[in-house]
Amino acid sequence: MSGMMRRQVGHMVRMIDDLMNLSRINRGKLELRCERVELGAAIREATEACAAMVSAGGHELRLSLPEILTRRFSPARRGPRIDMRATLKASLRESGEMVELMRSAPRRLHPPLVVLCDISGSMNPYARMFLHFLHAITNDRDRVSVFV
Repeated sequence: MSGMMRRQVGHMVRMIDDLMNLSRINRGKLELRCERVELGAAIREATEACAAMVSAGGHELRLSLPEILTRRFSPARRGPRIDMRATLKASLRESGEMVELMRSAPRRLHPPLVVLCDISGSMNPYARMFLHFLHAITNDRDRVSVFV
């Protein structure tokens, strides 16, 4: 029972802190600046800031999104694959003369990102922040699906 009460008090303290911050913003005591920020840098800073808390709790935080190979190929000077179509086109442009073989390499892309966001009544104090965050993600990356 005391564990549940401790968690509830912790939630209340965080909510009051958030409300105090909103009050400071509304009264002009706290200034918010809007500027473009690289998403990767912002995520790195956030993970560095909370790394001590995460490791103290015995948890592991991984935010790597490695690029994946696609089935499409892009032109590459030293690619592993000979691009016959591009080579024939280049040869025809030169009236059938000998041309250098055109090569291609597999294209690498970031994986598609799917984001689910709860903006129900219980999340009302945080909804605007989440929506701004989602807007920043969709502007920064391709292949992002957002469900609200």
